[in-house]
Amino acid sequence: NPILKKGQCCPFCLPPTAAVAVCIFNYVQYRSGEHWNVSECHSCQCLFGTIVCHQHKCPSLACVHTVTLSGHCCPICRDQLHFIIDQSE
Repeated sequence: NPILKKGQCCPFCLPPTAAVAVCIFNYVQYRSGEHWNVSECHSCQCLFGTIVCHQHKCPSLACVHTVTLSGHCCPICRDQLHFIIDQSE
């Protein structure tokens, strides 16, 4: 990524030893190795200046009726919903 310094006419590239591996995502800078959540179902990581994103994999469910709770990525069987609500109280 070329850099344009104030007062110079042309952009230039930093030598490889001076380059810092960072990523910019939604105007936020991340260092190499940092992770962040994009949504309940997607997370990203900065790897040496490259953004790598993944979608979370949900387990297969052995039920017909499912529900996805607010703030969660993966659906659950509707008949398990009462158990989760009881646990949170």
